[in-house]
Amino acid sequence: MNTSLIGSFFVFCIIFFNSCDDSQKTESVLYDKFIFTDDKNKPKIKPGDKVTIYYCLKNGDDVIMSSDMSEQDAVITIPSVDELSKFERPLLWLGLGDSCVVHIDADNAVADLLSYSEDFNKGDKATFIYKVLKID
Repeated sequence: MNTSLIGSFFVFCIIFFNSCDDSQKTESVLYDKFIFTDDKNKPKIKPGDKVTIYYCLKNGDDVIMSSDMSEQDAVITIPSVDELSKFERPLLWLGLGDSCVVHIDADNAVADLLSYSEDFNKGDKATFIYKVLKID
């Protein structure tokens, strides 16, 4: 076999693998997600909607925060797509009555987990659980 061909292939592999940087991941690649849908014909959440949800933030089996810990329903207004946090973005995948469980490496959501930094260590996965109760 031609050594220049092998050398060229080797150089290509080095360049290719060095260009595969985790910081270039798209949003959808960052998530492990499970979506439970009752009816695909129900209205979907979109930016500007006022949404009442059940939510739970977990690290492993530890519940960090949950709407069960609040005396009021969790109501949020969905920001524009450019302003969504990594934990608001999954809400756009859901519709009325839908639920989801979303996992993301805490290392990929440092800014979004800043208020909970003492609850997450390097290598941990943050889990968000949502149930859409109402869309206005």
